[in-house]
Amino acid sequence: MQALKGQSMDLESTKNLAQIGFWLGALILAFLTYRNARKTLLSPVNTEYQKRIFDSLVNISERLFSELKMGKSQHWIRQRPMKDALAEICEEWENNKDSVEKYGLELTDWPAASDWYEFHSLADEVRYELFLPEVLREKIVCYMEDRANAAEYAHDYAVQKFVEEVNRERKYHTLTVDNFMDIENFYAEGMEKAEMSIDEIHQRNRALMNEFVRYIESFDPTKHF
Repeated sequence: MQALKGQSMDLESTKNLAQIGFWLGALILAFLTYRNARKTLLSPVNTEYQKRIFDSLVNISERLFSELKMGKSQHWIRQRPMKDALAEICEEWENNKDSVEKYGLELTDWPAASDWYEFHSLADEVRYELFLPEVLREKIVCYMEDRANAAEYAHDYAVQKFVEEVNRERKYHTLTVDNFMDIENFYAEGMEKAEMSIDEIHQRNRALMNEFVRYIESFDPTKHF
């Protein structure tokens, strides 16, 4: 009788252990199935999100680096940031020749730098761009605001230096919108003083490009092995 009782208990224990093992296995299988299904469901969302980020980075890169690509119309050597200011100076001369020759050229107000406006606008676009990681957003906005501030300084510097030179040498009759080299050179000098020369722009753009590349490569699984 005692042997039969022990045998019955062994069978009962085996049965309980089997049931526990079955439910544990079912639980693990259910968890793995859920995890795989979750990845599958979220994969299109993640892919679309990454695509939006990449599109944003491509657009920003195209704008920043077009000024350094010789074949682009935005290349820096083709730009004339002082064009509007020079036109204002020439108009002042044409409208007030007698007064200018007697008292000198005086310009108390002039158009805002076009690149100041452009880079502040770009900074705002990036600031409110939904599909950008915060770490990249901050670096891009910081750079664009630095560019805008440097352009504003260089623009004001060029106007003041150019007017001083024209008055000193009394070169009023040379004032035309086509005679722009002097004022554009003063602008370049102002950009250097603002620590935003062409070489420095190259370096800052390259640093941003490296940040973009590192971020994009973070999605490449082969880079983690």
